Amino acid sequence: MLKLLLSVATVSTLFIGCTSDTKEEVKETTNKTIDNVAKVTQDVTDSATKVVQKATEKTKEVVGKVTQSTTPVVEEVTTKVKDVAKEVTTSVVKVKEDIQEKIHTATAPTIDGKVLYKACGACHGQNAEKKALNASKVIQGWSKEKVEEALKGYKAGTYGGAMKGVMLGQVNSLDDDKIEALATYISTL
Repeated sequence: MLKLLLSVATVSTLFIGCTSDTKEEVKETTNKTIDNVAKVTQDVTDSATKVVQKATEKTKEVVGKVTQSTTPVVEEVTTKVKDVAKEVTTSVVKVKEDIQEKIHTATAPTIDGKVLYKACGACHGQNAEKKALNASKVIQGWSKEKVEEALKGYKAGTYGGAMKGVMLGQVNSLDDDKIEALATYISTL
């Protein structure tokens, strides 16, 4: 199973250089592989649980015949085996989630905040050093979080004074990923 997970990680790493069609094919294949790993893991867990149940039943029969004093030991061992099975299942689910997140990150389109900022530079200056239309604040030196908050506020109509109307038209076409990329870039100025 480790080899399979490493193969999936390798495919995800190679994924970055692929065309979008190839990325979709690799993504689909990787997701199918992840689902198969999850199914096999579940099947193994189910089988292990059945074996533990049968072993517990047989052990209890033998222990009942031999002596009543060994029953607590058998129950303790059974509990520990079940705990280990739960831990394995939890670990596999976590690995699956981590791989899916890495696939999402690898397949997400790259957005260049510097390119997006070109539209902003006309009013704010190439280094965000100007008051836009002599009415806004200078945004140079703002943190990423502050820029994101302002842009999302402009978009929602909950932020900005005199520039509220002008900025609404500028941010309407920006989705959350573009706002994040733009905020990241502006915070470096």
